Amino acid sequence: MIADGESQYDKWRHPDPYIVPWAPGGSKFTRNPTPPPGIEIAYDYGREDH
Repeated sequence: MIADGESQYDKWRHPDPYIVPWAPGGSKFTRNPTPPPGIEIAYDYGREDH
């Protein structure tokens, strides 16, 4: 039954399957890689410490 199901899947699957952009193989996968070590990101959005 499994072999029959796999053959049916191979027969009817889409030739160009949809891949979500952030998944491996997607158009945006690793577009913004993590910064290298030693680089810090400030999330204060322009506010200064008092």
